[in-house]
Amino acid sequence: MCKERSELTPLDRVADAFGDMAKLADALDLTKGAVHHWKTRNSGRIPSAYQKKILQIAAARSLDLSAVDLIE
Repeated sequence: MCKERSELTPLDRVADAFGDMAKLADALDLTKGAVHHWKTRNSGRIPSAYQKKILQIAAARSLDLSAVDLIE
């Protein structure tokens, strides 16, 4: 059973928009471990230092992602 979009963490929503966490990591030029750390240590919250870059990349790729998706 799939979770409702509102039940997903910000990282889940962003990773879904990019395809998966590995593709998100590649887009941000980060290791997969660094992004996975957000899930395990940050409870799925995206560090503010990356939020603007994520939105810029998402816009450039015409991904369905907004600032609301990056917050809980």
